[in-house]
Amino acid sequence: MTDPFEYEARLEARLTAHAARAARPFDAAAIATTAAAGSRPGGATRQFGRLLAGRDGRVSAARVALVGLLLVAAVGAGTVLIGSFLQPRPPLPERLVELEPSASPSAQASIGPTDVALRGSWVANAQPLPSLHNGAGPVSLAIDPVGDRLSVANFAPGAGFASTSEQIGPDELRLVLDLDSGGCSQGAEGRYHWAMDPDGLQLTLTPVTDPCVSRSEAIGRTWVRSLAGTSTRGAGIVDTMVPTFAVTLPDDTYESRALDDFIEIGGSKGTTTLLVFKNPQGFEDPCSTEQVRYPYTPGAAAFVDFYRQNPAYRVESVTPIQLGGHPAIHLVVKIKADGPCPSSDLYTWTPKACACHFFGADDSIYLIDVGSDTFMFLLSPSPDQATETRVMESIRIPYQLPSE
Repeated sequence: MTDPFEYEARLEARLTAHAARAARPFDAAAIATTAAAGSRPGGATRQFGRLLAGRDGRVSAARVALVGLLLVAAVGAGTVLIGSFLQPRPPLPERLVELEPSASPSAQASIGPTDVALRGSWVANAQPLPSLHNGAGPVSLAIDPVGDRLSVANFAPGAGFASTSEQIGPDELRLVLDLDSGGCSQGAEGRYHWAMDPDGLQLTLTPVTDPCVSRSEAIGRTWVRSLAGTSTRGAGIVDTMVPTFAVTLPDDTYESRALDDFIEIGGSKGTTTLLVFKNPQGFEDPCSTEQVRYPYTPGAAAFVDFYRQNPAYRVESVTPIQLGGHPAIHLVVKIKADGPCPSSDLYTWTPKACACHFFGADDSIYLIDVGSDTFMFLLSPSPDQATETRVMESIRIPYQLPSE
């Protein structure tokens, strides 16, 4: 588009001409004299004129110059003041934010259910507690498989402390009492720090804060993992047999089955099952369902003799060893291919105190004499030799529960 009025060119010419004009100097004294002479008498103008005139009534050039300088100074000061007023005010400083004190337990964010490693059954020996008036003896703690419920047992009647459990930190739990229990009111909220041994055998719970004193006295102690039930680790103890013993299996989730003087602990992967018998006793005829027992003689050596006379088995090796600080025998047996009943299940043995029966196979058996009792351990199916040796060497019998 073109400009028919040539506005830009005309504007430029005017600006150039205006800039070329010489700035006309001004005489402050003359301006002041003229203003004084032409002003009306009276008022502020008269007063201003008196400032310029001397005693003889004549205007003094020196006074005029001085007043001019004062006027210039006043104008400058006014400019500064006005500019200062018009300048935007700096923003007000931000209000200081006072940090609130640490949030109460109920305000803390939840990480989620109790850590998987803590879930399962735990046992300990308790001393008498002032808040519960209980006697000394074995007690237990259970955290359900989902990880949101915790309770204890065997402290005192009405003191199970069933609580909702929640993880609120890498090593901290929050417990909220579900119902009145042990002298404490429903809703009582406590926080506990937990620490676990590297192998997962022992768990220590330490109260951080808990208004329920009896719960803190009951729960705040060192516990040992029980393999009699559900376990999320391989290290634990068996307290369903006397004496109590500890063993470390490969890490897995385990569940157990218990009978008189017997426990079977099976892993979720189906690769490791531990069977433990107390005082095993054989059957006379491995092919018979009548389960007539072979005469019982105490001791590991006597059980080896039972296998030697059994027509269904061949004894491969008998190796004296030490396990858990006790004399023991590692016995390896295999089923004879030409035995009396090669196509049938072999009724082989049972714990002496149990009305039950078990079938034999190609087995690697560990027999431990503990006082007058004999414990028989075997893994089924047999793992590699390194794993088997590691498990058997981990046995501690008897195992002393922590007592606080």
